[in-house]
Order: sequence, then C-alpha cells, then structure tokens
Amino acid sequence: MSNNYTIEELLAKYLAEENSEDDHELLKAMLNETDEADTLLDQSKLIWDTTTAFQHKQTVDVEAAWSKVKTQIHSNESSAPVTFKETAVAIEPLRPVRSKVRLWPLLGSMAAGIALVVASIFWFSSSSSEEVAMLTAQSTNQKLQKTLPDGTKVWLNKNSRLQFPAQFTGNTREISLTGEAFFDVAHDAAHPFIIHAQQTDVKVLGTSFNVKAYDASVSVFVKTGKVQFSQKQASITLTPGQQAQTVGETLKLLDHPDENTIAYQTQKFVFDNTPLNEVVHVLSETYGQKITLENSAMSTCKLTATFEEEKLENIVQVIVQTFGFKLKMKGKEYVLNGNGCL
Repeated sequence: MSNNYTIEELLAKYLAEENSEDDHELLKAMLNETDEADTLLDQSKLIWDTTTAFQHKQTVDVEAAWSKVKTQIHSNESSAPVTFKETAVAIEPLRPVRSKVRLWPLLGSMAAGIALVVASIFWFSSSSSEEVAMLTAQSTNQKLQKTLPDGTKVWLNKNSRLQFPAQFTGNTREISLTGEAFFDVAHDAAHPFIIHAQQTDVKVLGTSFNVKAYDASVSVFVKTGKVQFSQKQASITLTPGQQAQTVGETLKLLDHPDENTIAYQTQKFVFDNTPLNEVVHVLSETYGQKITLENSAMSTCKLTATFEEEKLENIVQVIVQTFGFKLKMKGKEYVLNGNGCL
C-alpha cells in the first residue's frame, strides 16, 4: 500500500472514482485519525460537485455565406437540424460534453485545482468550530461553474477567483471576486447578496448579471432584475440591458451596452454592423482560440449576424464566405486574409 499520498489527493481520487482498493483503505485510515472526518468528507463532496459542472457601410450576404457553410458540414451533422433565420444560426451546442474525469496524475489538467480547494477545507475544518470556513474557487485557462451554499449559480470566466464562505451567516451574503463572473443569484429579500470587486460593491436580492473586475476598471452588465453598483460615495442602479463601468472614482452608464460581454456564459453573439477587428477579438477571447486578420484593411469590414451556441469553426467559415476571405491554420490559430471592404 502506497503511503505517499496526502489526504487531499486521496479525497480527490475517491470523488473522481479513480482510487484503488489500497487507496480506499488508506483514506479510511486517515479519516479515522481526523476529528472532523464527516465534515471534511461532506464539504469535499460539495466542492467536487460544484467544480465539475463563455467607417464605411458594406452590404454583405451573411445568409448566403451560411448556406455554403451548412452544405459543407451537413454530412457531419448528427444532432438537431440546422436552422437559419434573419442571420441567426444554431447547430451544435458550444457546451463541452461532460465525460468522466481522469485525474491521475492528479493536478495535471484540473483548471480549478480541486486538491487545493480540498486542502483549504481541511485547514479550516481543523481550526475553531466557531470560525466559518472561507473557500476559494479559481479558474485558469478554462471557465468554471460553481453553485454557492445559498443556491446562487456562478460562471467564472478564465483566470478568475471567487472567495465565499462554506455557509452564509448574518444579515448579508458577501463574497469577493477578482476577474470576471456571471451570477444568477438565489432570491432572498432578507439577506442581500453583495460582491466585493476591487474597490466596488455590487448589491442585489435576486437577479442575473455580469461583473468584470480583472483590474481597477470594473464593469457590470445586468441581464435580469436590478443591481446597485457602488464605488465610495458614487452609486448607480442598473436595470436589464444596462451596463456601467468605473471611470476613476466615478461610475459611468454606457450609452451602448455590449451584450457580448456575457457571451462566455450565454454562448450567444450579437454583431450589428460591427467592425471585423472587434468581431474577431470577442470570438478569440470567448473561445480561447486566436483569430488573426493578416491585412489591416480587413478591419473596415462590418458584420451583422447573430450566432447562438455555435462552434467557432462554423462562425469563422461564415465570416470567410461572407467577405470572400481565404482561411489558413497555424496550429490552432485561424488566420484570415483578404482585401478590405469599401
């Protein structure tokens, strides 16, 4: 029987159903030596469950371009039938297929760092029973979905960190965010939900919205409900479809909210006469796959189209067919080449 594993590693292997009989016996022995074994195991299961779970006007014929793309991919389609209406497209879901996680080596491909999270649970469970454990969910180059103790659902964008208590206590539900996340907050009028992000606070009762706070500049986009966005003495109330951001120590309501801000969560892109350089930037950021325009004049091209739950390769093909571009691949990078648009 190997004795080189820590209790955190054995717990992670157990929850992923990757442990051997020897591992199982060793884990049981370690838990028997821990006073808070039941609490540790229950909290570990909770964390595991929630971590497994993104100028010149040019007249272009996007529908014709999409028709060509549909023809090319039709033979590979095995899911829902292709539909296209008023430049909207929908084929296969962007959501990754959930499959059994292969954990060993344990931390090689885990974006959330489950063993690290389990370790933090163990640390706080071993301290004073009166102290509320603070947990951390962190994404790296992969998005991460979490469900908080009150039922609030959180979609962490890449390279983001969320700190929250194992159980909410007191009159408020308070958490801290660094990076970007979309929240679908469980309604509880008696206990306002407050997000601390950089030097700002976002306060709600029950709604869905996005907070982007990778640095000192913080922006909030509201999908449903109302949100109170505050910074020092400044405060603004946002309603569905509104977006605001910090400008120094003040708050500014944006005249043209960007619905694509939450595309990493909704998987829906809306482009309305959008310059192509902005289009490829949004797509690259959301899918985590680089798209390059070889000719700077291509940036003047404008795209009007809506893509929902679509594969990146299909969206790129629509762009290529729409503007008559040429496409080549450099590894996983899409490289587009062509003339500018008049």
